[in-house]
Amino acid sequence: MKRGRSRSTVAALDSGANVHLWKTNDARKFFKDLSSSTLTVRGISGVVPADMQGHLIVKVVDDFGHTFTLDFGVAYGLESLSMNLLSVSRLMQQGSIIHFEIGNSYFQPHARGSKIPLDYRDGFFQLDLAQVLEAGPMGQIPMGNAGMRSAPLPPAPATSYSINGSCYGAHANAQLWHRRLRHTSI
Repeated sequence: MKRGRSRSTVAALDSGANVHLWKTNDARKFFKDLSSSTLTVRGISGVVPADMQGHLIVKVVDDFGHTFTLDFGVAYGLESLSMNLLSVSRLMQQGSIIHFEIGNSYFQPHARGSKIPLDYRDGFFQLDLAQVLEAGPMGQIPMGNAGMRSAPLPPAPATSYSINGSCYGAHANAQLWHRRLRHTSI
């Protein structure tokens, strides 16, 4: 993995979903104000009810090693989900900038925000995340020496962003979901 970060939890950016969808085991770690949900998601395996919902708050690191807390608003947990999905459309509606380019992909919470690097792995653009701990200070995510810059770091910008808004259910048939996830047609 580049930039010397230890692998934590990742979320793939999904242009086909209009809500943030998380695996339930990760949802239990990252969601605040966890509660039951009435949302249903239509996917490859049919209509599946969301197991839970909560307020998604994560930590990320930019290329300079600055740590940021991101508040993504409401997200939903599904037991049957194989990976965490962040809704590209939801992020863009909230003013975020997402740049997709092999070797130079990033997420900016807003136009003046820091560029948070995205990694391209397994056919997906992915954002590395760390859990926000309930107790203790909001410290740096542990980093190794690989990928560290020898030049002095620029001053750290604001330490948190809120990307919050209302959420709506995702809808697609199996063929569209397969195309969105780059699977072979069924």
